[in-house]
Amino acid sequence: MAIIEMKIGIDFNKDRKGSSQKTFILKWNPDISSYTMKRFEDDLDDLADGWELEDFDWSVWEWEKASKGDKFYMVRVGAGNTGVVMSGVFTSDPYLAEDWSGRDRKVYYMLMEIHTMIHPDRSPLLTTKELAALIPDMEWDKGHSGQMLDPANADKLDKAWEGYLSRNADMFKPRAVSAKPISE
Repeated sequence: MAIIEMKIGIDFNKDRKGSSQKTFILKWNPDISSYTMKRFEDDLDDLADGWELEDFDWSVWEWEKASKGDKFYMVRVGAGNTGVVMSGVFTSDPYLAEDWSGRDRKVYYMLMEIHTMIHPDRSPLLTTKELAALIPDMEWDKGHSGQMLDPANADKLDKAWEGYLSRNADMFKPRAVSAKPISE
């Protein structure tokens, strides 16, 4: 089953009143990250084949504010097509582990469940330009990974994401879930 088809029916606009779920923006630059484009494509293919990614984690800058069940959006930054390439929820509380960059910093990670994963070169994205117009006080194309959005901006992003998925569902379903080029 395709990733998008599994998750397209989720209500991304849940009322936040009384909810403690927070939203975090993760950033991924495949040119400098230990998580390469090749690994992204392999994971995308595994998800498309029905596999779950076990022990998939990411560093979270504002880890003190994050907890299991919080939502994330991953934004590709750097060269190439930039924008949201992944969404989902954290499945663990933050934990200290070895610095992915090798710089021996204190880095906290969280395990993740991926709801949507989109290949940035095979599908249109909710772009960093669109995100910057929607939420101008966030640095969308650089900065720390794992920054928390305030509830008002999280609601804006949820609505934009739901609109993006609805507008693009038919166009990107076959491309988003495969690292392999689609024959035209």
